[in-house]
Amino acid sequence: MRAGPLRRLIAGFGLITLLPIAWMVINGDLSPATAGIKAAIVLGVVLVVCRITDLVVSAAAHSLERRAVAVVDSANASSDGAAPKRS
Repeated sequence: MRAGPLRRLIAGFGLITLLPIAWMVINGDLSPATAGIKAAIVLGVVLVVCRITDLVVSAAAHSLERRAVAVVDSANASSDGAAPKRS
């Protein structure tokens, strides 16, 4: 499975978010059970953020693709010698 740069960036932020939890466990300020719950919450947030960014990026790419096709179609219509249709 290939991970895009956005997914890698979000995963990196998730790992950075886990560092204070690990530090608190090492110092004894946090029990392993509580650390596990906090880590699960971080995982859930990272997954939700990945899904949202995937949806936003794919919607933007789809919109840009439709615009590009419209520009190419209008350029082809004008280069055919036929006058573009006006509504």
